[in-house]
Amino acid sequence: MDCRKIYLIKETPICYDSTACFMKEIRQALESLQIETVEGNSPEKDSADAVIGINSKWIQQKNSNGKYLADELQIPFFQIILDHPLYHHELLQVPLQNYHVICLDHKHKKYIEEYYPDIKSVTVMTLSIHAEQNLLENFDEYWDKKEVDLLFTGTYTSTAMLRKKWDRLPESIRGEVWELAQRMVENPAKTQEEVLLEMIAEHPAAPVITKERFREAMSWYFLADTYASAFYREKVITALLQAGITIETVGHGWDDFAQLNGISRSQETLLRSHGETPYEKTAALMKKARVCLNVQPWFKAGIHDRIITAMGQGSCVMSDSTPWLQKIFGEKESIFFYQLEQGDQVPELYFQMMKYEKEMKERAKAGYILATEQFSWENQIRNSWKKSQIRL
Repeated sequence: MDCRKIYLIKETPICYDSTACFMKEIRQALESLQIETVEGNSPEKDSADAVIGINSKWIQQKNSNGKYLADELQIPFFQIILDHPLYHHELLQVPLQNYHVICLDHKHKKYIEEYYPDIKSVTVMTLSIHAEQNLLENFDEYWDKKEVDLLFTGTYTSTAMLRKKWDRLPESIRGEVWELAQRMVENPAKTQEEVLLEMIAEHPAAPVITKERFREAMSWYFLADTYASAFYREKVITALLQAGITIETVGHGWDDFAQLNGISRSQETLLRSHGETPYEKTAALMKKARVCLNVQPWFKAGIHDRIITAMGQGSCVMSDSTPWLQKIFGEKESIFFYQLEQGDQVPELYFQMMKYEKEMKERAKAGYILATEQFSWENQIRNSWKKSQIRL
């Protein structure tokens, strides 16, 4: 179908107002593609050719007859999810007639296609924020003005506090979820579903688990995914501080990091927190940074937005490696990679980067070109719609 007018669902912003920021960028990109947009809380019939929501709960709403409001529109609904599908189980299982999903990771895509067969299409799109313009004209001068050596943007989640949450789980699954989390930490290249399937295969005599049951278990076991991500984020930041490296952070929770991780007072002074910062202002802080650290949430075939946002500000990215990131960025040498299970060696990589600043600057420049050309909102939205068979 031709898609000339799109309705954008407006909901309460979450996560440092990032969802509101993303929706603003999507709206601007659509309008640059000559697509009319309307924003509101609930579209009416014949008000648009398609509807877009981000982690949207609107799709759960029904009319007085028990029919979903989204079905009454008789047009495609596109749900953008910002995490692993296991965190959105309730939304993904809503049985809409014309339901499409845009996710951030190719393994997330595969998971949705396997366990949510009612979804009509699944496509992958990388999120970012509007890039700084025209940096290549005076990139050396721009680089020399950067005043922060190392920056990390993201919430601090304590593994110790997560461990306490295990006590709130039903006793029947508590041990299994903990074992799952530990196996994920030991095998950081694997997703939660891959490790859980391995655990199930070790008990061939057990009753067969249906796909519906498996996706419910994945949702119940969400603490495993949360814990594995938090474990390595904690490990990398601790290693940097213990090596005497100053790191500036943006996000909730960092004021408690030193106390919860046994960081000495002298090392504690190296951790400089900007606290909770609106997402739109995060790019301004990245603009000042030479190096932006990335520790992927448990994405194994996708790109977190902090990578593209940092590149769009002309910063050099240091990130844990996955085959997918290597495929996209490795050949262009735009990222310095480390292995997640060797997080204690990140300081050595950082010292090498700072020693060869010319190479670091060249990779930052290559990253900027890649982000602005390949990952612009306009290109990604155009490609996502093409893959979803919606003609702009």
